[in-house]
Amino acid sequence: MTQAKLATRALDLKRRIYASLPFRYRIAKLLFHLKIADDFIKRNLGTALYTEFIRAGVEGLPDVRGVGPALNLREKVLKLKNRAANLPVLKGYGASFGGQLWMVASKYLNTRDSEAIADVLQNVVAEVYSRNEHGKDSKLKSVSLSSAESYIKWLVGKRAQDWLKKPEHSRQFSLTDPETGGMPDIIDSRSLKGILNMIDRGDLPSFKREIDDIDPGSDRPWAYIEAIREGLSPSDIAREWGVNRSVPSTLLKRWLPELKRIFEKYLTPKELARAM
Repeated sequence: MTQAKLATRALDLKRRIYASLPFRYRIAKLLFHLKIADDFIKRNLGTALYTEFIRAGVEGLPDVRGVGPALNLREKVLKLKNRAANLPVLKGYGASFGGQLWMVASKYLNTRDSEAIADVLQNVVAEVYSRNEHGKDSKLKSVSLSSAESYIKWLVGKRAQDWLKKPEHSRQFSLTDPETGGMPDIIDSRSLKGILNMIDRGDLPSFKREIDDIDPGSDRPWAYIEAIREGLSPSDIAREWGVNRSVPSTLLKRWLPELKRIFEKYLTPKELARAM
């Protein structure tokens, strides 16, 4: 298999893997990348991980409002799998833990760079979800809440150190494609379907038209958003576009004010809150 085909397969695998992560988390990552909802990702990190705690049967979890003991939801969480964190009753559950992990990652990385911190924490969420899904994370199974939180903080530190060792400072945790032997990032694959569902159907044509109008004659603004929604990094996008690695980030910097204006126009605070 040629190098180009290997790279293509690796990117495709990234998209398939990330599609398994909770919708709220993936939406938060997109909005965070566009600097629209910096605080949402912190809250959703906590919610995603506390949902995994429920799935693993962690003991001593705080009660869920309107439900009572968190483990009363375990059967439903097990059934819903990656959609469990979307349960309305879990909105904001464990949110403060996400903020704690943000500080842990920042400390280990010795930076306040939001993208770097988000990359590391994204890997941790994906790793915990994947291990829970395949019954591999015995460190969480039926342990106390304090033990579970300590383990996750340790894992954040470990993944931050791994991240720093990589020349490109890219995401560390990944799953190996048995055919390519590659170690792809943990990324998404449902295009803009989720976020477009949050926009009134009658507004969709004008939403896309305004995105396209950011750079008349070019489809790159829309393609960029779709790629980020699918979890690709700017360097991944550069490879797909066949351009220098700096081009996507340079273009985003130019487009960002208009992108923020458009997203904030069509995604009202109420809609954002419902999505998160």
